[in-house]
Amino acid sequence: MKKVVLLIFTVLLLASCAGKMKDIRIGESYVVIVPDEVVFSSEPSAKAEGYYLDEALSFEVVDAVCEKGVSLINCGWEMAAAMDNPVFFKVRWMKVLFETGKEAYLNGLYFFPELAVGLTPEEYTIMDGFTAKEYAAQLRVKYAEARRKDREIYERQKANAKDLEEKRQAAIEAGPWSEEEKRRMREHMVWIGMTSEQMLLSIYKADSATRTTTSAGVYERWTYSNTVYELNNGKLVRINEVAQ
Repeated sequence: MKKVVLLIFTVLLLASCAGKMKDIRIGESYVVIVPDEVVFSSEPSAKAEGYYLDEALSFEVVDAVCEKGVSLINCGWEMAAAMDNPVFFKVRWMKVLFETGKEAYLNGLYFFPELAVGLTPEEYTIMDGFTAKEYAAQLRVKYAEARRKDREIYERQKANAKDLEEKRQAAIEAGPWSEEEKRRMREHMVWIGMTSEQMLLSIYKADSATRTTTSAGVYERWTYSNTVYELNNGKLVRINEVAQ
């Protein structure tokens, strides 16, 4: 047992003297498939300011280094326990070279199988017939198309909302109400005594509504999120806040 420990210590010491760290990932290529899930740094330190990529990119691991301020020997001992505890991967950083030519550092935690949700290795992309760089290019096109569609939906919703608001304002202005009531409706206000028509123009249609007809007239309950409005014969008579 002592010989094994001595051998490990000697290997680590030699590695420390050489100033190099071996890692099976050096020379491997990866694709950042979820840009907002992977944090890169300008230096190998958890204290360094991190950043996300704006789009999918491929990179090659060109070196492996220890956390800034951690000796190579200590880093090696920490890594010996990494197979049982992924937290130890935090002391190792991968120096990466993006396809754009820019360099950065990526914490070893991102390469732990259970945590590597934002990356995919080239050995996987090659199964589909693409290099890491080609796969990243495909993702950029895919994401760009998704963003374009999202933008179209946003612009359409924005236009619909504008059209709805213009119609609401016109209906309020044309209504047979006092200027004070119109002001309240334009500002989405609610008050006891207002009519159901005024409510619809002020706070729009309820999430849900019930109606009961009796000899005394029509009783309604309009529910908006956590607020219930009660109306009798088309006029608001009570407002109840519902506990969450």
